[in-house]
Amino acid sequence: FCGPEQTELTCLTVRPEPNTPAGPDSLHAAYRTVRDQLVSRELVILQERVFGSLSAADRLRQIRRQILAEAGLDDGAPVTFIAGNPLWPGGLAGIQILACPRAVAGQIKPVREGRVTFGRIWQRDHCDLVCLSDIRACSGGGPRSHQAAEMFERAEAILRALGMSFRDVARTWIYLCLLYTSPSP
Repeated sequence: FCGPEQTELTCLTVRPEPNTPAGPDSLHAAYRTVRDQLVSRELVILQERVFGSLSAADRLRQIRRQILAEAGLDDGAPVTFIAGNPLWPGGLAGIQILACPRAVAGQIKPVREGRVTFGRIWQRDHCDLVCLSDIRACSGGGPRSHQAAEMFERAEAILRALGMSFRDVARTWIYLCLLYTSPSP
């Protein structure tokens, strides 16, 4: 865990225990750990990344929704799934959550494009802080260069709607399924 005080952002990282039986029980256990930490530390999710097999994404979403709902936790924060091959079976490599104290959560507002939530915005020390997640190309196909351009255009439109631009961005993470391919002979 990061964040020495409850006034700071907290980073929660959870991974399945190696050498434990795979399947729904290990996924449930990971999200029960998330739930228990959020409840005991009175935290609210700002941003969440799930690393694992995309084939397990729907099952993970369902388990996440069920377990967080049991505790009455807000399920409105977007989840970014990052494709990877877990070292052990079950489809989940790990979960990273950026969270803040529930006391600050009343000031946090969702960032939406239509009916889809892409992040959170809040104020601190006279600054607007924004976490955006899971912004991707709507078309879902075509050359990767077009998908990347469309993702940047969507991000720019969301920032513009918030009165911001990329000049206001302090940090960005971009995930690509394939960064480089060697040229064909």
